[in-house]
Amino acid sequence: MNQKAKRIIYNLKARI
Repeated sequence: MNQKAKRIIYNLKARI
């Protein structure tokens, strides 16, 4: 997985 995608997913998870 791309580092950027990982960060986006992490952000989305943290947002919930």
